[in-house]
Amino acid sequence: MHLRGQWQTNEQLADIGRVIVESASLEQLVEQMIVDFVGEKPEICEILIGTQMLGTKIDLLSRIAPLKLRSEKDKRDLSGLIDRIRELNNLRTIAVHGIWTPRGRGRLSMILSLPPPLQPSDAATKRKPKNILKAERLSSLGTDIQKARQDLWTFWLHRRLSPAQIRAKRRKAAAEGA
Repeated sequence: MHLRGQWQTNEQLADIGRVIVESASLEQLVEQMIVDFVGEKPEICEILIGTQMLGTKIDLLSRIAPLKLRSEKDKRDLSGLIDRIRELNNLRTIAVHGIWTPRGRGRLSMILSLPPPLQPSDAATKRKPKNILKAERLSSLGTDIQKARQDLWTFWLHRRLSPAQIRAKRRKAAAEGA
């Protein structure tokens, strides 16, 4: 018996959708960074990482990028960002693939009770039931993933382009927006 969706509020379902969209955007950036750091054609990198899960791509980035970064500060900054992204990815996995149950109720009581609860549900994983994503945390998870992606993008942009190129791109964007 599959109960996905029965125990979540509409707000939670919308929050899960946002988590999925923001995670896909983060994954695309991680892939772009891997291609950039490896220095190969995107088609070659696609063969190597195309079917990998986001966690594997994050691990790959964490191993490749320090080989290409020059300063210890950049390596530390990226390591902190990647740690944050790993944690968010773990929460994303629980949100998307976890089992959602009413608060304080076990699986048996959940299956036996017919009406959905009025309170929000929490999610847990099958493998590690103690890994719980609280409903309150779900509401900010999509925003946190978006912020981590923006921070990673900013990190990459400032190491990929010279300051003069960044200023030229900003001027061009401002001129097109005017």
